[in-house]
Amino acid sequence: MHRIAILAVILMSIFTLNAGSLRLPSIFSPHMVFQREAPISIWGWGLAGSSVRVRLGDQNSEATVDQNGEWRVALEAREAGDAVSLKVESGEERLEVKGIEFGDVWVASGQSNMEWKMMWEVEGWKEEAAAGDVPAIRFFQVERTYSWKREEDVTNLHGWRRASPDTVPEFSAVAWFFAKRNYLEKGVPVGIIECAWGGSPAEAWIPVETVASVPGYEREAERVMSGDRAGEAYVKEVESREAEKWRILTSEDEDAKRVAFEGLPEAGWRRVEFPTDEAFSDVVWLRREFDWDSDHDPARLIIDKPGKVTKAYLNGKYIGEKTWESDSLDLDIEEDILRDGTNVLCLRSYDDWDNVVQALTEGSMRIEVGDQWIGLRGEWQVSNSIEEKVPEVEKLFWTPGFLYNAMIEPLEQYRARGVIWYQGESNTGRAKEYDPLFKSLIRSWRKGRGDAEMPFLFCQLASFLERQENQQQSDWAELREAQAAALDLPQTGMAVLIDIGDALDIHPRNKKDVGERLWLAARRVSFDEEFPYSGPRYRSAILKESKVDVRFETYGSRFEGKIGDEILGFQLAGKDGHFKVAEAKILDGSSILVSAEGVDTPWMVRYAWADNPECDLRNEEGLPGIPFRAVVE
Repeated sequence: MHRIAILAVILMSIFTLNAGSLRLPSIFSPHMVFQREAPISIWGWGLAGSSVRVRLGDQNSEATVDQNGEWRVALEAREAGDAVSLKVESGEERLEVKGIEFGDVWVASGQSNMEWKMMWEVEGWKEEAAAGDVPAIRFFQVERTYSWKREEDVTNLHGWRRASPDTVPEFSAVAWFFAKRNYLEKGVPVGIIECAWGGSPAEAWIPVETVASVPGYEREAERVMSGDRAGEAYVKEVESREAEKWRILTSEDEDAKRVAFEGLPEAGWRRVEFPTDEAFSDVVWLRREFDWDSDHDPARLIIDKPGKVTKAYLNGKYIGEKTWESDSLDLDIEEDILRDGTNVLCLRSYDDWDNVVQALTEGSMRIEVGDQWIGLRGEWQVSNSIEEKVPEVEKLFWTPGFLYNAMIEPLEQYRARGVIWYQGESNTGRAKEYDPLFKSLIRSWRKGRGDAEMPFLFCQLASFLERQENQQQSDWAELREAQAAALDLPQTGMAVLIDIGDALDIHPRNKKDVGERLWLAARRVSFDEEFPYSGPRYRSAILKESKVDVRFETYGSRFEGKIGDEILGFQLAGKDGHFKVAEAKILDGSSILVSAEGVDTPWMVRYAWADNPECDLRNEEGLPGIPFRAVVE
């Protein structure tokens, strides 16, 4: 079990809910939300053979604790209504959970774009938080925990938290905007079970036995099931190396600071011109001397791209830092830190993800004092020899099944209306395998919950990386295609994000459109409402002489624009497979005529097929068209 989980278990033992032999899962805590209009499962642990009495509002049931110390009761579905209490008794032991509501419950999972908190510079987050006094919206945040075996309970430090100006900044931004629409439009309490882990691949969220049946993943899964890459001993060995890694990265080594500030030669300094694309490793110190005729007024240090995790020191004094979720250093410098004459600025930078440190890569680098400033571009001294080398550590949360075991399986008895999912970045480069892998994830979650058609709503990857004029091959486009293939499964919906990405940031800060597009899918898939919930989706491509008539499913809407308007983002290729930028014009409300100079007999057509495509196909509701590639009929 991960070290965070161990700490959380210790902390949870303080709560009276887990006192004695009679226990409830951590999700059964004050202000919890049960799914309305669905059977209710209540379970827990106790003394084998003992009788357990359960009362939820006006419903009663009894169970006997089995030989494994487990018990479970099933209660009838309830409509949304007044809050009730849950009372559980066994012998002299009594537990009570107050403030329980019935509404819509969603599991919000995936990687960092789902994990991304409101306060991590999300667009408009302060205004959202200030207006966030909506106690009917509740979040249960599962702590990031992995395990080599199935766990009986998830790790949680706070229980269910009601939305308020104090709590909203800590919530998943995508899930918040989704939950807010659910609450405003349906008028019922909304419970979000948030369980996400930045950088996690899909296979970690799937039972390892299921991963073993996915082509391309057999060997990885077998190594886990055989114990070669799993088991308690192996996990402890990896965690020991991880602890050593974090000891180095989070060190406040005074000797290292002295070497950096004083520029001592044993650091093995070398001179590098910044900005640079050069990659470094381990703990990198960057040192720059500059002269300043200071008037001792307050000053600011501004560095746009200092490195993933960077601390800044000026003349031997700590002035601030940048953590992974922010973009830049923009720090106030207290009076009297800058001095007349020579000043020494030092940056300590590292990357805990893959130990590839990219610092001072572009943008502004300067110190401002009033209307004066000094630029910091140019030559710096650089050393990664001041501190110990950072050990290589396997990412256990990438291991097939490990996140499923600890964060998903323990909650499978807890009924949810559906899932919202934002993941895929860590599987780029394996799109062919992602298609069956992602479908296996959806099926396995449904099977685990005993709900074969549980709504599963997911995000397609946003645009990312530098835009290319006529990109021929794209891992990101292929992964988007694999994601869209999951729409072949029943009760699925997809939020297309091709228009709201950021070329320089894999974490676009516009999370409102993401959450609200997921909600549009939820209205159609889960609530069975008929309306244009998606942008245009490819249906067929028919050859007409040297042109291609591309026809779309528009879900009751029409293209944005009028007949004859040009649409950007299409490409055509002949049998040679070389794609050329195409001219595409609206034929009618659901067809586009595509042609390209030099492609007399089109063989394939594609749209928005690039890491970061320039494309503008939308419906009248402003929803973007779904990227695709297809063979011409």
